[in-house]
Amino acid sequence: MASGKQSLVDLTGLDTLRGLLAVFVVAHHARWLCWTGQAQWRMTEHTWLPSAIANVTAVFRYGHEAVMVFFALSGFFIHLRAAKQFAVERQCERLNVRRFTKRRLHRLAAPYFLVLFLTFVLDSIGRHSFPSLYVGDTGNALLDQNFSGGNYSARAVIPGLVMLPRSLGLTFGSNGPLWSLGYEVVYYAFYPLWLMVRRHSLWFAYLGIPFICFVIAGLSLGAWLPAVISHWPIWIAGAGLAEWLMLRNHQISRRGGGTQALPKRDVAHWRNRFCLYGLALTVVGFAGCQISQLPMAILLSYAVLGCGCVLSFCTLPTVIGGMKFFSAWQFLGFRSYTIYILHFPLLALMAAPYFQAGGPPSDGWFALAAAIATTLICVAVFELCERWFVHARIRVESRPEPT
Repeated sequence: MASGKQSLVDLTGLDTLRGLLAVFVVAHHARWLCWTGQAQWRMTEHTWLPSAIANVTAVFRYGHEAVMVFFALSGFFIHLRAAKQFAVERQCERLNVRRFTKRRLHRLAAPYFLVLFLTFVLDSIGRHSFPSLYVGDTGNALLDQNFSGGNYSARAVIPGLVMLPRSLGLTFGSNGPLWSLGYEVVYYAFYPLWLMVRRHSLWFAYLGIPFICFVIAGLSLGAWLPAVISHWPIWIAGAGLAEWLMLRNHQISRRGGGTQALPKRDVAHWRNRFCLYGLALTVVGFAGCQISQLPMAILLSYAVLGCGCVLSFCTLPTVIGGMKFFSAWQFLGFRSYTIYILHFPLLALMAAPYFQAGGPPSDGWFALAAAIATTLICVAVFELCERWFVHARIRVESRPEPT
């Protein structure tokens, strides 16, 4: 990179986003499993400070929206390399499907299968010692519905072993959040075909295919594969954002002298502008998720929300992105995959004794402690397994600085 110049897009901002999303999902599930709930909590009087804290935690209800942002983020990262080629050359080289598949498996498989094993171990302990939660006998209708749908029958285990959890309708044990990884695996499988379409027709790739997917969503078929396909436009939207940003980066750099790196003053101007665009899209997308009734409108809102979050974080002004606060979240972002796929069975085992005794505590301190403990355990498991399978950039950047 030329001295004094830098790129418009800063990928470390997306590592920050991944960390925030992963911890947000942990907090969402800790609030659900390890706290009696806001409605019941309000039945007794509290002083202003606990009331204020409880009201603030209401933001963690939106765990599903966080997963939708993960979809857009995945599409952005997977398509980024091709997006750079499209921006510069108006075309990209053919994808080496074998290399792409091998790279995805190398990145995802080992931590995933370790988590399946750990889920089985944790669930075995819980089912033997504190069975009420695991057999769906807590009296909480939503919890009982979710846990009764998970077991270790062939319909649950076989899809889990081929990295398509819940594809036959049952969850692998207690680990319900793995459903989104099954969606991602399908999107990875679709990507070579989608990229081939994109190489021949930008409009059909970004409008035709999503329209077909939205039509499938409108049919409300209910089966697993139609549900996966109906969410694919969110992933495609992330890929489209990557292309748009790389094209804008190339166009702006040509005005500044033809290099891919931009003068710092230009970077600051465009990052500020694009970050504001991203924040606006985030607000519009989130509002759409809450007020929309039609499945197509909800999915479109998810796509807007996801792209808004990705755009705002990858164009964070340098003065903000360089703060130590964001460095901490980048640390967790490097470890977000393990945090996401492992956290739920850990939280379930922590909550199970309370449900066996009648229910979780009414105050939220146990939920906070469980979320922190779960995150720390996941970080330790990352060091044991995932660290050795991450891509080179993450492996280098997540290594502690020498003292």
